[in-house]
Amino acid sequence: MAWFGKKKTAEESADGKNDSNVPENGADGNGHGSGDGGTAVGSSDDDGQYDRRHVSDANKARASQWFQRAKTVADTRNYDYAIECYISGLEHWPEAIEAGHMKIRLVATQRHAAGKKKPTTGEKLKHPFSKKDALRNMLNAEYLWAKDTGNLVYMEAFFKNAIKSGCFQTAYWFGQIYYDAAVSEKKPDAKRLLGLRALYEELAESLSDLAMPDESCEAYKHAIDALDIVHRIKPEDSVVVDEMRALATRMTIVRGRFDRADTFKESVRDKDAQKDLQDVQRLVQTDDRIDELIVKARKAWADNPQFPAKIMALTELLCKRERTEDENEAIEILEQAFADTDEQNYRFRQVADEIRMKQLRRTARELATELKADPDNEALKNEGRVHTAEQRRIELEIFEERVKAYPTDLGMLYEYGRRLFNARMYDEAIPVFQKARQDPKRRLDCGMYIGRCFFEKKIYTQAVAALREVVEGYEIAGDDRSKEQHYWLARALEAYGETSEAMKVFGQLLQWDYNYRDVRQRMDKLSQED
Repeated sequence: MAWFGKKKTAEESADGKNDSNVPENGADGNGHGSGDGGTAVGSSDDDGQYDRRHVSDANKARASQWFQRAKTVADTRNYDYAIECYISGLEHWPEAIEAGHMKIRLVATQRHAAGKKKPTTGEKLKHPFSKKDALRNMLNAEYLWAKDTGNLVYMEAFFKNAIKSGCFQTAYWFGQIYYDAAVSEKKPDAKRLLGLRALYEELAESLSDLAMPDESCEAYKHAIDALDIVHRIKPEDSVVVDEMRALATRMTIVRGRFDRADTFKESVRDKDAQKDLQDVQRLVQTDDRIDELIVKARKAWADNPQFPAKIMALTELLCKRERTEDENEAIEILEQAFADTDEQNYRFRQVADEIRMKQLRRTARELATELKADPDNEALKNEGRVHTAEQRRIELEIFEERVKAYPTDLGMLYEYGRRLFNARMYDEAIPVFQKARQDPKRRLDCGMYIGRCFFEKKIYTQAVAALREVVEGYEIAGDDRSKEQHYWLARALEAYGETSEAMKVFGQLLQWDYNYRDVRQRMDKLSQED
């Protein structure tokens, strides 16, 4: 079958039994299709460069046969054969994102959950990804990645060869998966991130050449973000900063389409596009202009529905005026996109949830404003309590789901811990913060929450120990964070019965801010007790 060596026939199936559903026109052992009208999409030049715009209906039909076969065998949990079938289909239609690549990712996830092994040495030898044919390299890397989805070497080879072969839609889709994995390593690899930056820069330039400025800008942004992480790893490297500025400049040029004004008519079109982009970014503009931009964004999405950036651009405009009905439409569009990709593109769900949380925060502000004007209104107070409880419940569910989607993202874990703390689920929050504090940027904040969790559970020994470590580890004296840290340490010492030390810490707070919270009242009470 396809380029895996021996060609599968109609008599061969996943378990060796007769199977009439396998496409008869497979590919030969060299990876090239056979049969009239069913020739696989091979390389059109020595580098395996592939023109995504010219896939025949016959090739799409042949690919669809393989995809249907793959789904059938995947339903019987024959995941290895399903992967082979999907790869065979992709030979005919390499840019089949939803029908091919996304389905492979789903099967790969199911295969991993079933405890299947990683690719054998023999499989690795049969599927090299450093040969001359970039398209073959891409599919070989994808095959190996499907059997070892955490392997960053396979991911890099998949992404790199997708770009090199001209499969830019595939590269655009998979790049996000590789990027998320690379930046979520426990100890990010600067060399890998620099390579990721170079690949994204190459992809951005290619997308710009295809007159896809939105997607090009997003690719440039990922390149810049990768460099930003490298800068944090090596802050002394000034070259990285210069490269970030250079990429930002090039992204600005693409955004304005300055480099594409080859004729007078084109310069006029580019001028209009530039004005549209400027208006999208403008904070204040007329409703009529926003409506006009939304119409254009809808058309851009309809013309090229494969690219997430089109959906993101439309939903961003729908949310610009903070109108609930428009925001709800944006949520529906994003949720449908999430469903259409078999829940593989989690960014759609993330953005939809961000809109939901924004709506909840806006309602909370409105209720607070009303209550401030009418502080004795019991109905408003009750409505506020109900809304707060609902807001906390929804946000907790959202971040619980996000942690499952991104289990290695310590920032996401920290946000989940905050929601657990707000929900008074202290036993659940403590281990979450203990894991999240592996991130040096949030170590002290996590320690603060751990101390407060112990405080709320009345385990004051541990609360004091955790909060003292936070206070001693923070280097800026007297700022807002320092005051907060000292306050809760003093509260823990007070509760633990360490009156003298609590008075010292409260006293330090008074020197910084005489009216800070209830410090004076607590000191007066402690003095009277003495």
